[in-house]
Amino acid sequence: MTSAEILNWLVHVFGSGGAGAICAYFWFKLFATKWMDGKFAERLEACKHRQQRELEQLRLQINTLFDRATKLHQREFQVLPDAWALLLDAFRETLNFVSSLQTYPDLETMKPMQFAEFVEACTLAAWEKEELKSQPAGSKQKYYQEHIFWHDCNAASNAANECHTFLQKNGIFIEKTVKQRFQKIDQLIREAIVTRRAVQQYGGPIDWNKVEAFNKEGAPLLDELEVLVQSCLWTHDSPS
Repeated sequence: MTSAEILNWLVHVFGSGGAGAICAYFWFKLFATKWMDGKFAERLEACKHRQQRELEQLRLQINTLFDRATKLHQREFQVLPDAWALLLDAFRETLNFVSSLQTYPDLETMKPMQFAEFVEACTLAAWEKEELKSQPAGSKQKYYQEHIFWHDCNAASNAANECHTFLQKNGIFIEKTVKQRFQKIDQLIREAIVTRRAVQQYGGPIDWNKVEAFNKEGAPLLDELEVLVQSCLWTHDSPS
């Protein structure tokens, strides 16, 4: 029943005018006040309930975002050290492979026992070792250099491929700027290896720009990346 309906009922009961009107007004004010208080209490309770529900939803969203961020940071902390280690291995293998200052032991002047120990410890395949032993004097050095080249090439290529594959699979967990630095060095490594292999395999006027770019830009970029990786790993857990 609304306040107007209550007033009409009171006027009908007590009459219109005089003491009846005064009495009706009194009762109307009493009932209207209680009715308004009741309505206010209902709306206040509804408002509190709505606010409580909104707070619960907000708390759930914040907890979800925090949990997601925590998991991403944990994954990043797992990925970054492995990515750095693989990149460093690939860089060092490539640096050794493409270097123009290759040094080789002088097999022609080695004593028989020294030569035998060297052949046994080198990275040539078993069949290559047997062929190397059977080479006549004056041919051992050339045979070794020609064959060890491809083992060095495979070592660099395998390290580069392992690093590249890891970055493709896990790069999504690495911050964008840091990921781009990884990819830049990774590209320099793979292009240098391809160029050096092509020179050995095909000869002729091969463009050495890729190897030169690796030799010139690789080390500085690696130093910059090391600082970024350390920053990512230590920023959130730095001592107070």
